Amino acid sequence: MNSGSEKKLSMDELLEKNRPAQMVQTTLQPPAQELTLPPEVHPTKAEWEDLQSDLYTLGYHTERQTGYLKKISELLVQLPTQTQMDELLKAVKHPSAVTAVIAPRDNTAVISVEYQVNEVWTDTVPAEAGTYSVRAALTESSNLAADPTDYTEGTLTVKRGVTVDTGDGTENVDVAVDVEDGTAHITIPEDDIAQIAGNANGTVSIDLGGASGVDELVLPGNLVSELSKSENSDGLTVSTEDASITMSDSVLDTVADVITSGEDTISVVLKSVDEADLTEEQKEALESIPNEAKVVDVSIVVTHPDGSQNALHELGGDVTITVPYDQVPEIVNGKYVVACHVSDNGVITYLFATCDEENRTITFTTNHLSNYAVFVSEKPAVIVTDGSGSGLYEVGATVTITADSKSGYTFSGWTVVSGDVTLADANAAETTFTMPAGQVEVKANYRINSSGGGAVTSSYSVSVADSENGTVTAQPQRAAKGAVVTLTVKPDQGCKLDTLTVTDQNGREIPVTEKDGKYTFTMPDSKVTVKATFIKNEQPGETVFTDVPDGAYYAEAVKWAVAQGITTGTGGTAFGPEMACTRAQVVTFLWRAAGSPVVEGDEGMGFTDVPVDAYYTQAVRWAVSQGITTGTGAATFSPDAVCTRAQIAVFLYRANGSKAANNQGTPFSDVAEGSYYYDAVLWAAENGVTAGTSAATFSPDVVCTRAQIVTFLFRAMGK
Repeated sequence: MNSGSEKKLSMDELLEKNRPAQMVQTTLQPPAQELTLPPEVHPTKAEWEDLQSDLYTLGYHTERQTGYLKKISELLVQLPTQTQMDELLKAVKHPSAVTAVIAPRDNTAVISVEYQVNEVWTDTVPAEAGTYSVRAALTESSNLAADPTDYTEGTLTVKRGVTVDTGDGTENVDVAVDVEDGTAHITIPEDDIAQIAGNANGTVSIDLGGASGVDELVLPGNLVSELSKSENSDGLTVSTEDASITMSDSVLDTVADVITSGEDTISVVLKSVDEADLTEEQKEALESIPNEAKVVDVSIVVTHPDGSQNALHELGGDVTITVPYDQVPEIVNGKYVVACHVSDNGVITYLFATCDEENRTITFTTNHLSNYAVFVSEKPAVIVTDGSGSGLYEVGATVTITADSKSGYTFSGWTVVSGDVTLADANAAETTFTMPAGQVEVKANYRINSSGGGAVTSSYSVSVADSENGTVTAQPQRAAKGAVVTLTVKPDQGCKLDTLTVTDQNGREIPVTEKDGKYTFTMPDSKVTVKATFIKNEQPGETVFTDVPDGAYYAEAVKWAVAQGITTGTGGTAFGPEMACTRAQVVTFLWRAAGSPVVEGDEGMGFTDVPVDAYYTQAVRWAVSQGITTGTGAATFSPDAVCTRAQIAVFLYRANGSKAANNQGTPFSDVAEGSYYYDAVLWAAENGVTAGTSAATFSPDVVCTRAQIVTFLFRAMGK
């Protein structure tokens, strides 16, 4: 395009001035690949603004198809919008190249587009996130003499994209992220959240890739809520260029418990802390550290729509944190990486930490969020849980560790969690070991004392959460590991138990066994929480099928069939009215409508395709004994074959005694006299079971749907 004397026109003016003599086309190769730039230059999504016209339609054709979509409100150019491509791909059921046609009024035009990148106009789509000026013009072709100085302009917004790794290796989801002032806002539509949770297999990961300088990531609360519910999700990892935080499934449960609405957001913060922001006690404590430490604040905050917030500290599970640390390469010179928690009152608690020298990062695991210090030390660290002796020690030094004295408890020995050490006496409350060239973790163990002074097994509490429409009581209310706890469930009148779950202190679900209305579980080595939900009983004939609308011709029949125990639907809240019915299902419906009679003998067992233990075996045996069916062959019943309208008419006719119709003339042109279903259709029409598919047709060979079958059954046997 000529940039010297361009004339800015509206799109309407541009198209009006440059009418082509005949249709001109442009081909996309293939359309799906036009949406995302290669990963090595960061995935992007584009949104068009301002380039609009009411004077054109968008058409397409492939090797197999030709057609026009309804009018599009945005201009299709080299990088189509997601909406345009979705509409185009829905219409085109063929993966080959798609030729797109832009048609202003009754003609077409080829439009070229340029983008202004770093004050230079180029036809290459920008790869970096940002907002760019765009200009478009009609181009010269064999049937069009376009004026190169005429153009229209608009803007292109390119957003950085990230991929959510669901953990299963295939079903990943691309989402958009906005980064501003160190905060990355990730937007995930509800459908994508459902896809992520549904395909989760292990730890779900969100990697911002090359995004640097990000110290806060804002996620939709619904993502954590749905992952918390997923049985296959082990946790969530969010990471930037040089930092990450991994929340275990127990932590996700803790966060989800605080979420109150679908509009809640979750901020995951991992940032450096200035010394001025520390308490005086923290500053004094850090002075005892031999080398300069990097202090980081790690926090998870849930923000509600009204602006109120919940900052989480005790997480009920493990969080693994990776932070950048520029001095890590010095470790090769005989030094060690150390991490420690620095409380507001200046108490230092050492943590086990590892380092990645190549990426210059330090990683540690904790179950509490607050301020942490990471540093490089000439001495390795000792971490003591429930005892004293934590600190930094010279390699080869003698380390003394002492178990805490706990009222009502007896020390029962030490456990070496990590480190190549041998304790002088692992059963002594105070013992020693020689410091190795590496970090050491040890833990003190205890038993609770009985009133007589002897040691007994610890007991833990059984807490029952409040519930509506019923109550649950536990016996006993405290129990030792391995003890059997009994739960008594009492629904309110007109209600029934829906769910009953028992979880330990880390959110892990404990198996519950039911027998004779009593529920039991085996106590783990921690406190547990019991939660129950109750729902109201359905009234006779009442259905909760979401796919059976009030007023549907089959609604009353479905209610009757459910009340009579003839069907319970296809699962959950679905009845499946438009689904085809098999021969096995039809005879089962008939059998249940007849009261599920038991037939002695081997009727129906001559069919090689009717197993002895199939759900429909008794129904087939009964149907054969009543002369309702003789199968589809000498030795076959064809239970999985779909049932036609003719077959269901015959089944109902025979089940009702094969009574001849009073009127012998058929009202249906497609029901021939002499056909096996002729008498059955006449009977059905005369008795109001069916009026056909039109005034003159019955459609005997059309597959009968579940809605039609229960309606026929209701009219024949239920009224």
